[in-house]
Amino acid sequence: MDIERDIEALRAILAALEPLDEAGRTRVLGLVGHYYGSPPSLRGGEAGEPKPPPPVLQQRQDQVTDIRAVKEQKRPGSAVEMAALVAYYLTELAPPSERSSTLTRSLLTKYFKQAGYPLPQHPNMTLVNAKNAGYLDATNKTGSYVLNPVGYNLAAHGLPRKSGDGPGTVVVRSRREAKKGRRPKSAVGKSKSR
Repeated sequence: MDIERDIEALRAILAALEPLDEAGRTRVLGLVGHYYGSPPSLRGGEAGEPKPPPPVLQQRQDQVTDIRAVKEQKRPGSAVEMAALVAYYLTELAPPSERSSTLTRSLLTKYFKQAGYPLPQHPNMTLVNAKNAGYLDATNKTGSYVLNPVGYNLAAHGLPRKSGDGPGTVVVRSRREAKKGRRPKSAVGKSKSR
């Protein structure tokens, strides 16, 4: 029996349960107990071999409903990527009571805080930059944005980036970056004529 390993495991479990509400903690602990088998003192029998997870856990194992866990799993490389990830979380993964089809400054700030991601100095500009990068579309309401297919693909399939791909490797370049990368019209063709 290694008491230090037991203590470390308990700390990890408590840290993982901290962001959940009471119902979520109870549900997770119940599923863990079901999977590993409860000790005899809790079940009234002998501790058995680990059981396969219940069907509900098998179906939802990859579906995360905590923005901090999503951030840690996807590892966004910039505030712009994190904004797209928050929009994705709100439309696809959040509990039904938290779902939102739009992303605003207040929601961005709220979910950056919950995720433990550094707050941008200018949240409104982060949203504009995410729109300019091609991840969000503006709605008819000022300061309100929706996730578009490019942002969805980034959050669902593009993150985390493979090793060697840094935050500078973007799926869609912003308009400003695209303009900087182009050669001036006057320079096009001149290198051939020399």
